[in-house]
Amino acid sequence: MSSPQLQVGPQAAASVARTMTGVAAIATLGFLGLAVAPVIAALPYLDPTYAVVAPALVFGLPPMLAIVGFFVGLRALRRMLAAYAVVFLLVVVLWVPALRESLPAGLAPWPLEVTALGTVPAAIAWRPPIAWAYLVLNSLLIAPIRLVSDGGEDLALALQYGLFTLTFASIFTALAIVAMFNGYALDFATEIARTTTARAAAAASRAQEQSRLDALVHDSVMATLFYASQGQLDDSVRRQAAKTLTQLEQLRGGRNRSG
Repeated sequence: MSSPQLQVGPQAAASVARTMTGVAAIATLGFLGLAVAPVIAALPYLDPTYAVVAPALVFGLPPMLAIVGFFVGLRALRRMLAAYAVVFLLVVVLWVPALRESLPAGLAPWPLEVTALGTVPAAIAWRPPIAWAYLVLNSLLIAPIRLVSDGGEDLALALQYGLFTLTFASIFTALAIVAMFNGYALDFATEIARTTTARAAAAASRAQEQSRLDALVHDSVMATLFYASQGQLDDSVRRQAAKTLTQLEQLRGGRNRSG
């Protein structure tokens, strides 16, 4: 599903992107409420720098992006969301290097619990094929990270966890992709309507101007023929005839250009 190409600023798409970024920020705060306990519980098992910086980036950036999004254009917002998606992926990838020892039973890596926080911005920032590839990559990382974090005890559980996350995050990714597509489609339809209206107005204006010129030339021709039929071929009639010939030449040139 590709985005229609526009000739003007995508206002509807920008509005959709800002709205979804705001919704993602609210969802981030909700996920933060659920993840506080796992984040704190994982502190003794992680590198201290990672343990502090990773949650600050994952949960702190989305609200900031939602605020900044109202002051920047769509292109800038998509770039910032793409940067966040990359940061989120790095947080996931660096979990294993930052892990000092296996997590206790019942404690899962918290970045794996909030995968949708990275996939939704990716769906807004990138084209659908890239967004889906990003989701699949995140999901493929989940099983080995979960397995390493658990000390390699339960491969089946790790695979099930990865499959569940893929299914769950796919729902939000699909919604974001469809919403962005609809925004672009609305912008495209608006531009088509605007272009059609402008062309119709220009054609009507040219027709009106041509009609006015036709009327003027017709009056001049009739007046010249009338005076000529009366034998009144003085200088004023000759000047009128010359003017009429000039208008006829302009009229013919205008029709040739419009044709």
